[in-house]
Amino acid sequence: MADCISGLVKQVDDNSWLIGNRFILQRAKVAEKPLWKDHHGNCYSLADNISSLPPATAIPSDGYPHLLHSCANVSAVWAFGDVVLKIKLFQTRKGGTRENVTLDWLANQNLKFAMPRVLHYSEDEDRSYLFSTRLPGVTLNSAWPLMNDDYRQYYAQQVAEICTQLSTHSSTRIGGVDNFQLSDSWLDPLTYDFRSETLLENCNQLGMQISSSAVFLFSHNDLAPGNIMVDPREKHLVGIIDWEMAGFVPREWISTKFAVAWGLDLELGDVSGIPEADWRKRVHQELKRRGFPDVSATWKQWFNEHYASQQYRQLSNAI
Repeated sequence: MADCISGLVKQVDDNSWLIGNRFILQRAKVAEKPLWKDHHGNCYSLADNISSLPPATAIPSDGYPHLLHSCANVSAVWAFGDVVLKIKLFQTRKGGTRENVTLDWLANQNLKFAMPRVLHYSEDEDRSYLFSTRLPGVTLNSAWPLMNDDYRQYYAQQVAEICTQLSTHSSTRIGGVDNFQLSDSWLDPLTYDFRSETLLENCNQLGMQISSSAVFLFSHNDLAPGNIMVDPREKHLVGIIDWEMAGFVPREWISTKFAVAWGLDLELGDVSGIPEADWRKRVHQELKRRGFPDVSATWKQWFNEHYASQQYRQLSNAI
């Protein structure tokens, strides 16, 4: 736990890497059962029966593999060519559906867009390790400043259509595809209690009116522009990544999430003239046009009341 998560991949030599002090990834011309082969014909295999840890050094910023993303010492993603490795701390989400389970389920749903394919998954007490294929293209977040308004609206419509397509899959239970917990912090933003009974109680407080015969619809639940891969040259949406928050939710939540969750904002730094919420507000409007109901006003009131109550309790405890 003391190690910085972005330093959990270290180089042993030119063809092997130590992964989280857990296993060694090896590259060779020939392997009996490789996880994958790259476009040069090299085979990549995992060795997890490590009797003693080999000497390993930090990977330089311009080295291989390339660190694609690191978030608050909670998760990090590396690119080994056309394959990515995601290491993530469980934190409050240990009872949630694992991303590899969701991806395997999605692979059998005959969807009309791409998503990563699982190559290997393992976990230890506090971390998960997921190797998956890397989707081509660039993130919508990086492409957004270079697009005209027509292109931006096109991608909002495409993602709204994907939300509609996903929502054709339903369940009688709120949660992940394997009935484990739905780890969507925006449905319990203060205590991160993801038990189904807590989420149902919160949904009822939000006016979603969950009955005993309610049907819950499948949703990605984290369609930030950094999780959408596009090819702007061809005006083409390639696919969707980061499915760790996906699961079955009330119909109202699919649209409401875009209206209230600033975690879905654009991350453009000091780019002027582009509102941070531009992306999610466009998708929210497209979903409303498709008939998805909205309880965003109630959510904002509910959040403010709960946040104020939490702040008051913290202040009282400090006195």
